[in-house]
Amino acid sequence: MCGIALSAVTFPEEARAMSGYGEATWFRVRHIWTILKFTVVPAVLAIAALAAVQVISGRPLTAVVSGQVLSVDPPVARVCARVDEVVHYEFRIRNVSGQSLKVLGFNSDCGCAIATNSFPISLSAGEATQIRLKVTVGKPGPNGKFVRNPILLVNREGTVPPLVLEAVVVGSADAM
Repeated sequence: MCGIALSAVTFPEEARAMSGYGEATWFRVRHIWTILKFTVVPAVLAIAALAAVQVISGRPLTAVVSGQVLSVDPPVARVCARVDEVVHYEFRIRNVSGQSLKVLGFNSDCGCAIATNSFPISLSAGEATQIRLKVTVGKPGPNGKFVRNPILLVNREGTVPPLVLEAVVVGSADAM
């Protein structure tokens, strides 16, 4: 069987004769092989190279692919709280950029979210730290949740996921 597969690659006319297919079918097979060899094979090799980078550098593959500079854990912080209650939450951030960077501060759509860290925060490649948020829970949306998505500001170009805090507001009609 291996000899036939090798012959199909090395001696296409001989492989066509052995296959018993007509010229039109063989042309389609050669056309498909040409497409695969110039599209799928390089894509598989690129993915294998990215996986090798992940193993060698210890960086998550998603960070390599997306241009992400920070990872955030948890992706969404969920708490239960009442309106006007102050909620404290810590997010673990990790520098996945492969270079040192500085977290300069953060940007929020309201004054209800405050980071209690001192900025700037310097992070070496692979280093992690905690970002502490203090959020005053406001009026819930129609789904009974109060959600804030502050964005960290960094001195590197790349994707920075938001710090998502979702509070199910106790006492709201949808929270019950």
